[in-house]
Amino acid sequence: MGAGQWDELADKVWFRRYDYGDENVGVIGSGAGLLVVDTRATEVHAQELIADIRKLSDEPIVSVVNTHGHWDHVFGNAAFGDVPIWGHRSLPAFMAATSEPMRKLLMTTEPFSAMATALGAVRMTPPTNFVETEQQLSVGGREIHLRYLGRGHTDGDLIVEIPDCSVTFVGDLVKQNGPPGYRDSYPLEWPQTMRRVIGRLHGPVAPGHGDVTDRSFVESFTEQLDAVAELLRQVIAGERSPEEARADSPVHPRAFELALARAQADNP
Repeated sequence: MGAGQWDELADKVWFRRYDYGDENVGVIGSGAGLLVVDTRATEVHAQELIADIRKLSDEPIVSVVNTHGHWDHVFGNAAFGDVPIWGHRSLPAFMAATSEPMRKLLMTTEPFSAMATALGAVRMTPPTNFVETEQQLSVGGREIHLRYLGRGHTDGDLIVEIPDCSVTFVGDLVKQNGPPGYRDSYPLEWPQTMRRVIGRLHGPVAPGHGDVTDRSFVESFTEQLDAVAELLRQVIAGERSPEEARADSPVHPRAFELALARAQADNP
């Protein structure tokens, strides 16, 4: 599986990687309508996504899900017009606090500044429908479950389950091609959230970045989160220095620094 093509993970369940921002998206069909998982990084990219979806199916797009509130998953929302957009109840506040600063940063940071015009034109559009803990949708009679299992990568991460084929879209709770994304995370809670996620995995797992993977990989990823969380607890307790903990961390030093900053902010 690679960028630039649709991969059908199960009947009418498609996954695609895009090069820009290494974004992943999903499409779930039913014979009577489509649900789209995440909307890419700008409205220009979302229009490209919609055109690519039309190569798959002429079914109407009837629902969109934002797995969380980061720019590369929600900045394309406005391109979907009046289609209902589902997200965790925390997303409007999260997007209000983070989207404009992130837009300004991206517009002056390579390689994203090459899309400065498109980034500047994004109409910030939060979800219209909200999930507290779980929501069951019916898309053309096909059952789809949206679940919030706790704080992790952000305070509003949803997973998208398709029970009839056991495919799960997990957003950035799992990153297959790099270290965990700690910038807006809750690193001391993330491992426990992932244990709840793991208990629900019975088939292909589509992450927010990287290739489709499986429960075994998610278990290994969670072990990494656990190791980082334990080091963070030791630093907060004064049992070792940040430098010692960073040296023993299983993740890149910069990722560990972000995790430490987040943990210290939650445990002043």
